[in-house]
Amino acid sequence: MDEQKRRKGASLSDIARHVGVTVGTASRALNGYQDISDATRARVAEAARALNYRPSSNARRLARGTQETIGYVLPRHAINRTDAFLPEMLEGISQALSARDFDLLVVSLESAGDELDSYRRLVESGKVSGLIVARTLTDDPRVAYLSEAGVPFVCHGRTAACDRHAWLDIDNEKAAADALHHLHNMGHGSIAMIAADPTFNFARLRIAGYRKALDEHGLEERAGYLQTADLSAESGAGAMLRLLDLDAPPTGVICVTDMVAIGAMQAAREKGLAVGRDISVIGYDGLPVAAFTDPPLTTMTQDVIETGRRVTEILLQIIDGKPPTEFQEMWNARLIKRGSDGPPATAASTARQRAPQGEGK
Repeated sequence: MDEQKRRKGASLSDIARHVGVTVGTASRALNGYQDISDATRARVAEAARALNYRPSSNARRLARGTQETIGYVLPRHAINRTDAFLPEMLEGISQALSARDFDLLVVSLESAGDELDSYRRLVESGKVSGLIVARTLTDDPRVAYLSEAGVPFVCHGRTAACDRHAWLDIDNEKAAADALHHLHNMGHGSIAMIAADPTFNFARLRIAGYRKALDEHGLEERAGYLQTADLSAESGAGAMLRLLDLDAPPTGVICVTDMVAIGAMQAAREKGLAVGRDISVIGYDGLPVAAFTDPPLTTMTQDVIETGRRVTEILLQIIDGKPPTEFQEMWNARLIKRGSDGPPATAASTARQRAPQGEGK
């Protein structure tokens, strides 16, 4: 083969001719079929490297017997439209896929019980090259299944056995602790949390961070101060009402998501409380809508679009042959302070009484 053609890249026919095998054998060798001997696979692979073979997108699809498509099964709670950051997540995924001419297959569940079955159907159908697993569980059967099936995947979040697979996660324990430190530094001593189902690993870790920070400040977890919501605004409102009905309601509330916080603020307003003055509320996610609530929501933020882009880049590298355990990344959330938090009402009142006349005007 002449140098000009080598630089341009050989065809599959060139590889087959060079090794002395059929085109079909060369294709199967390059794609790891077990009916091809190790010696033949090695010869074909060496020829491909030497001749600068670059398979086309269509050729790869035909050879692998699958589309160059990434699968994303909507998290089980998203069937109730409670996952408000989902559009941004999908935008980030799509941006990364477009750079590689891959497609995205999004699967919606009819019910939460169909989730694992949806993964099985995707894998057995051969429609996807890999999957992104969202909202990981501490003990996650989806991860166990995909690991056993040998299918490329990456988790948005960790599991209890996260050392054995690829993942990108936010340091949820630190984020919850940082939110409590922030409230405590403003004078709050009675701080509650509206959490999520702790079978979700992110929820378990945020609860752990909340409790760790309480302990660091010498605060006890008061009875009724840890409520659970299903990630919807409606559920957040219900949890806030339960907190406000306590004999000693909290002055600060940390919410597991921005949507939960939005519902919690609405419930507080309905009780006649001024959010940010009578009660402080902190969310989590950094959703754009949170900047336009009344008052604007203080939140622990993460870049959801960038997260979607990065988990997709990781998955594509795994599909290309990189070891999954090379990709285990922890990111930090950061506080965006807006108007939904402030000193406790009693502390703010004392500060105003002690201020010299005319101060603050």
